[in-house]
Amino acid sequence: MRGRPQKKVRSLISIALVILTITSLTFSYFPKESTAAQIDFSALYPDTVFRNGSQTTQPVVALTFDDGPDPRYTSQILDVLKKYDAKGTFFVIGDKAKNDPDILQRMEEEGHVIANHTTSHIRISKTDSSEVLQEVVDTDDIIFNAVQKTPLFFRPPFGELTIETVTSLQAADKKIILWSIDTEDWKERPADDIVATVKKDIEPGAIILMHDGGELSQDLQNTVKALDQLLQDLSTDYDFVTVEELLNEKAYIENETA
Repeated sequence: MRGRPQKKVRSLISIALVILTITSLTFSYFPKESTAAQIDFSALYPDTVFRNGSQTTQPVVALTFDDGPDPRYTSQILDVLKKYDAKGTFFVIGDKAKNDPDILQRMEEEGHVIANHTTSHIRISKTDSSEVLQEVVDTDDIIFNAVQKTPLFFRPPFGELTIETVTSLQAADKKIILWSIDTEDWKERPADDIVATVKKDIEPGAIILMHDGGELSQDLQNTVKALDQLLQDLSTDYDFVTVEELLNEKAYIENETA
């Protein structure tokens, strides 16, 4: 397995930890949960936190998939995307990704973007920011070992953020990707309901949240069905692109060598 270059990434993380310490002292009077709930981070950090591609007027949207890879569903989702020549962005869990590097390699080979969703799907509002940052670093390592690329996109589990976490990730050159359409497919909703939710709210620049993985007890087969129906119905009106293309932001650290 190839090792990943450490110098640039580790130096950025070191800077982030210093900023994290300063920021934690500055904002220590904010309760973590109230901070996460009350602050519009995309407004406060518009160059770091994104809910959509608000600057685009082109008919492009981004499909994003969380909590994989999951051999039961991710391969099916990749098959559907390939069927319609659509692209997706996959926010992977490190603990799952290290067990299925071949799925990440397929994502990369077929033109999708791989991004970071922490190692263990932690609750950021209830976790020390240094621990969050360590999970980001560890998941970056796992992704690099699979595809020899270090991601710059990060999505917080449950969409939770704190000022400390945003500041430290910003210092590490990360872009935090939220969403504008939540399909709530993880609730095992009927495929028709998932499709209706997207059709109701879709517009140029939308970032659509779906799932390609979850708990062992979860059945995401309706997500696969809904994705096929969405692409069949909407591909003539919209181009389904990666978050990288939608936002015109780099998905990976450049000029890395193994």
